Amino acid sequence: MEEALLLSRGEERVTWSAFTEELKSVSCMAAPMVVVTLSQFLLQVVSVMMVGHSVNSNSPASLSPALLLTSLASVFL
Repeated sequence: MEEALLLSRGEERVTWSAFTEELKSVSCMAAPMVVVTLSQFLLQVVSVMMVGHSVNSNSPASLSPALLLTSLASVFL
């Protein structure tokens, strides 16, 4: 993390190996953020699926308040 991510003033060309090294270092920093974002999205999906299983399938009108509440909870929490 102590190495510069940008080219120094003497370098004009980026080689393929330098590009892959930069890509690896950026991916190591970005991977945790991607995992957290996907986990937050999947938490809402799992909540909706659980509500869908617990609500009677004959009355879909009772499903909409629960889904609305789940969406609002994800915004405010």
